Formats: sequence, C-alpha cells, structure tokens
Amino acid sequence: MKNRAEAKAVSIYEYSEEEHIRMEREEAFQAGIEQEKINTDREKERADKAVSKVKDMEAELRKLREKIEKYKKEFYGQGMSPVLG
Repeated sequence: MKNRAEAKAVSIYEYSEEEHIRMEREEAFQAGIEQEKINTDREKERADKAVSKVKDMEAELRKLREKIEKYKKEFYGQGMSPVLG
C-alpha cells in the first residue's frame, strides 16, 4: 500500500535515479547495521557461555585438587612415606 501511494505521488517525470539509488543504499546500510547487531549479540552470548564453562571447570579443578590434598594427608598420615618418582 505504501509503495502504491508513493508511486501515485511521483510521476514518471519526477523520478530521480540518483535519489532512488541513495534510498536503496540507505536501506541496505540500515539492514547491515541491524544484521551486525544480531551477529554481535550472538557472539556475546557465545563468549558468555564459554566464560561460564571455564569458570565451572576451574571450580571443578579446585575441588579435585582439594580431594587430592585430602587423600595425600590421609595416606601419609597413616605412616606411609611418599614415593619419589
């Protein structure tokens, strides 16, 4: 509907190729900006997930190290001497 109204308002004699090209470029530019926002948001979400996963893995590693230290203390506390390797 909008395009039809514009077409009626502009006669063949008033058509400006330069203006038409400028409008097309502006629309394409705006579409590019919108797509880049979507891409940026998607990458930010991906990066946030990766950071979260790394933090979870670091926490898990800390727990494993604590278990190792606990087992070492239990093992060496029973009079066992560490084996050098």
